[in-house]
Amino acid sequence: MGKSESSHIFSNLNVSWLSDEAQSPKQAIDSSIEISQFDYALPAHIGTAHATIMQTRDNISIYKAEHHYHADQSNPEHHHYPIVKGELTLDETGFFAMFSEREVVQVDKTMTPDTHRYGMGTGHFRRTHQLSIEAFHNVTQPFNFISFSLGDSMLTKLIGVELQERLYERLGLSQPPAATVVPVPYAHTQPLFEAVTNDYSGRLQELYIHGKILEFISAFANYYLEENRLTLQNSDRHLISELHQQLLVLEGKLPSIADLAERYGMSPKKLNTLFKQCYGQPIHSFILQRRLEEAHALIADSETPLKLIAHRLGYSHQNHFITAFKRQFGYPPGHLRNRREPG
Repeated sequence: MGKSESSHIFSNLNVSWLSDEAQSPKQAIDSSIEISQFDYALPAHIGTAHATIMQTRDNISIYKAEHHYHADQSNPEHHHYPIVKGELTLDETGFFAMFSEREVVQVDKTMTPDTHRYGMGTGHFRRTHQLSIEAFHNVTQPFNFISFSLGDSMLTKLIGVELQERLYERLGLSQPPAATVVPVPYAHTQPLFEAVTNDYSGRLQELYIHGKILEFISAFANYYLEENRLTLQNSDRHLISELHQQLLVLEGKLPSIADLAERYGMSPKKLNTLFKQCYGQPIHSFILQRRLEEAHALIADSETPLKLIAHRLGYSHQNHFITAFKRQFGYPPGHLRNRREPG
C-alpha cells in the first residue's frame, strides 16, 4: 500500500521476544506502509502467532494478534509464559485500548502499578507518550488480542474536549502516564475483534476498520459517562470482580443465581444487576456466551469431539449445544470444522 502522509502511532514500535527458546532479535515496524504483518518468534511446542497492524487516514492505528497456542496444560510455566516486549515513543500523548479473549499479564516498569491483568470482560487502557511493556500469556489455548490507539488530539476531534476530559477522569487517566483495567461489556468489544477482516481491501478495508473503532468509542464513552449509571461501592466492586474471575474458569453445570447470591451475601436480583452493570450482561448470558466463544475456538483449532466439548460446557445433550451454537454464530459447529478440512 502507499505511503502515509504522517507516521502512525505504531510506526516507532520495536518488538522483541522474551522466550529464551525464541532466539530472535528485535523487530521494527516499517512505518512507510499503512499495513504491516509479522509472525511471532515462538518455539514449535508453544504454537504460532501472527500480528496485523493497520492505520487509517485519521491516524488511528489498530493491532490484531491471532495466537494459535497448543502447549501442554500440565506444565505450570505454560500458564504464564513470556511472549513479547513492545517499546514505543510517541510525538504526543496517546490513548491505548487493549482487549484479549484470554487473560494477558502486562508488566511495565515505567509506571505504578507496573502489572496489569485483563481478559474477557475487561479492557486495559493507557495514556502515555512512551510505552515499554512485557506480555505474558497462557499458551495452552488459542485466543485473539486486539488493540487500537490514537493521539489525544484525534480523540478531542472525535468527541470534544468536555467529553474527553470526563472520560479520562472516569477512567483515572487524567494525569498521564496512567493505566487502568476496567470492566467492558463484551457487546462493546465485539466490533473491534471483527474489525480486521479479509472481506475488504484498500480504502474499503480502512473505512470498515475506522467505522468499527468509532462504534466502540461511542458505545464505550456512552457506557462510562451515562449520568444515571449506579456507582458501586468498593466492597461490591470487589465481590463482582471476584465472581467474574470465578465464572471465567467455571466448567460443567451452571450454578443457579440463588446459589451464587447466597455465596456472595446479597439478593439474586442485586447480584445480577451489579454484574450486568459491570460486564454488560446478566450472569447466565455472560457464562453462555463465553462458553460458546470457547467452544468456537476449540472446534476451529483442535480435534476435540463435539460430545466432549458439550459435556465440558455443561450441556446435558449434544443437540442442545449444537442448537445454542447455531443460535450464537449462525451456523452449526460441524460447519466450522468442515471449513478447515482440505479439499
